[in-house]
Amino acid sequence: MWFLFIFCGSAGFAEDVMEDNSVIAADQVFHGNYYALGDFIEIAGKIEGNAYLVGTQVLVEGEITGDLYVVAGTVDISGKVDGDIWLISGGVTMEGEVAHSAVVLSANAVFSGLSKVRGNVALLAGNSEFRGWTGGTLTALVIRLIVVYLFVLFFLVLCGCCVFQVVGLVAFVVVVVAVV
Repeated sequence: MWFLFIFCGSAGFAEDVMEDNSVIAADQVFHGNYYALGDFIEIAGKIEGNAYLVGTQVLVEGEITGDLYVVAGTVDISGKVDGDIWLISGGVTMEGEVAHSAVVLSANAVFSGLSKVRGNVALLAGNSEFRGWTGGTLTALVIRLIVVYLFVLFFLVLCGCCVFQVVGLVAFVVVVVAVV
């Protein structure tokens, strides 16, 4: 697991946390890049920098002003990341906000209706559900994908797009809803 710390930046300029549990409480602010290695990692406060996390379970409820890099068994993000997110995980639940792009490699990934990614989303997953919002493109290589994005259909019809595009999207939406 040390490879993440070697490739992600200079550990000499940041505080390293290697414990069973690592918690940034809701009232705490950490200045600089944050490195954590442990079973349970919780970010409820604010990190003013990048976060490099390796653990069994990672929970991000607070704010990270830089990028977020995670290798974990499970990742739950309900907070805000002002940069990009890079996740390798067995399971990801995304309910938060990402200011830039998201790259997710996961066995199971769920982007709830509350999630918002202002940039592109690249998703490589076994099972995936995308009910969130993205300001860029959703690129996915998955075994099973559920996309609920019906607003786009109505937008295409209102803009006067050709019948082929609308019919193709309707067929895609019907197939995806049938999988549910």
